[in-house]
Amino acid sequence: NCANTVGSFVCSCATSAGYTNGDGDGTSYCDAVCGDGLQMPQENCDDGNTVAADGCSDQNGIASSSGCGIEDGAICWNASYPLTGLSQSACCRTCAHQQELQGCSANQTVNPNPGTCSDCSSGTFKNGNGTWDSVCRDLVGCPAGESTNVNTGNCDQCPVGKYKPIAGTWETQCTVCALYSTTPNQGSTIYSDCTCINGFTEDTRSSVPADTIVCLDLDECTGRITGSNKTPPIAIAYDCPENSYCNNTVGSYTCPCDSGYENRDNDLDLCILVDCGDGHLSSPAEKCDDGNKLSLDGCSSACTVEVNFYCPEAGSACCGPCPMGSYRQSAVCPVGTDTNNCV
Repeated sequence: NCANTVGSFVCSCATSAGYTNGDGDGTSYCDAVCGDGLQMPQENCDDGNTVAADGCSDQNGIASSSGCGIEDGAICWNASYPLTGLSQSACCRTCAHQQELQGCSANQTVNPNPGTCSDCSSGTFKNGNGTWDSVCRDLVGCPAGESTNVNTGNCDQCPVGKYKPIAGTWETQCTVCALYSTTPNQGSTIYSDCTCINGFTEDTRSSVPADTIVCLDLDECTGRITGSNKTPPIAIAYDCPENSYCNNTVGSYTCPCDSGYENRDNDLDLCILVDCGDGHLSSPAEKCDDGNKLSLDGCSSACTVEVNFYCPEAGSACCGPCPMGSYRQSAVCPVGTDTNNCV
């Protein structure tokens, strides 16, 4: 609508039903109002609301230059509602992954039913939102070495560590290998593909049932199978560094340092002698280490902090006491018992 002003005029969309000012003053263009139930030429639907996921919503740029637009996968048409006197868009919307739309009366022009989203029943699936008429489909069985993905309906190879010897139904899933065993590749079809992982060996005693694998721990320290005197059919060798010993663990082993030695700087392949005076604080044996074995310098020959001294860090000198009435401004200690940084 045009309104005269002194020496000029203004244009306003707000007084026209179904429109609003486009850029704020109405001089450029008029935007359709989404959600008022009036479908303007710029809109391809208007269902009387701006609620998302109902088929028609305020999504500028989706099949509409302004106002309401039909959501991806939905279908909308004009319908009337005699009881309320309304005439506006009706839609069949899409449903979420693993749901289908039921009861929507598509293209019914009088009192159409919007329908409801219902979960797929057992044995069926729907992958993604799809379109308004996408339905749940039957899951099918997969060949040996593959199992049915109940979310996508695809046949997926059995992952490493599982096998499946028969086709079966969609409910026939891959079986997990026995404890401490796995398969070399995906898609295994026979139980014998399961072999013991490193650090274990198969129990070949006659008491083990057929089609069963039992994996026993290898003692890497003794070269024998844990719990027996049997020597495994493979060579077992541990490689611990000097000044350490072998400690068997389930499926592996560790190399703790001998007493009086320690690992430093997270290097587990090197055990170094704990030696007072080497400038390295070895806890809990040492309380300080100033890099020498002298006493009366704050850190004693036994690497203990002497009375009235403060040792801030390993490898550095210790601070002696400041004279009465003075204090040390920083934690950096001078060499020995010198107190010249006291103020």
